[in-house]
Amino acid sequence: MFNKIKKINLKNVSKVMFVFGFMLVGLFAFTNVSKATTGPVITINSYTTTPTSNDVTVTASVVNGTLITSSHTFTENGSFDFVAQDSSNNVTTKQVVITNIDKSGKVLGASAFRFTKLLKFGSSGNEVMELQKYLNTAGYNVGTPNGNFGPKTKAAVIKFQIANGLKGDGIVGSLARTILNK
Repeated sequence: MFNKIKKINLKNVSKVMFVFGFMLVGLFAFTNVSKATTGPVITINSYTTTPTSNDVTVTASVVNGTLITSSHTFTENGSFDFVAQDSSNNVTTKQVVITNIDKSGKVLGASAFRFTKLLKFGSSGNEVMELQKYLNTAGYNVGTPNGNFGPKTKAAVIKFQIANGLKGDGIVGSLARTILNK
């Protein structure tokens, strides 16, 4: 039985094995390339970008994947990362930064009133009205603002001046205006 075994040329076998192995490697590389994916694509929906004193809610949507969180509400300025993952475990992150929230109580987009005139008992007009609004807001009660510098406004101005280290004379001069315009 052993005398019927033919000699095998090992040089030819190793050549065949090399070619077969090269083909397998090439097939494996081609298969991996064809399965390549771009991963999930996150789209941030429109949201408020103008100055606001309200919370800002940002929502997102995704193509070719699932979002971990589809919305985030900002109660103050900051950033948030929307994260999505697809079935091949590819992960995409998209960051949103909010800088337009101001809850300081000031009117956003409006400049503060600038006091320019000497105001005293008997003065009237818009600048007196703004002074009365300011004093009421600051806790110095003048009643309903009416634009007329009367006894209640004078009393409030005196309290304001004393509280700010000024002579309490009830006249809104340059030193009082400097403090009012801060």
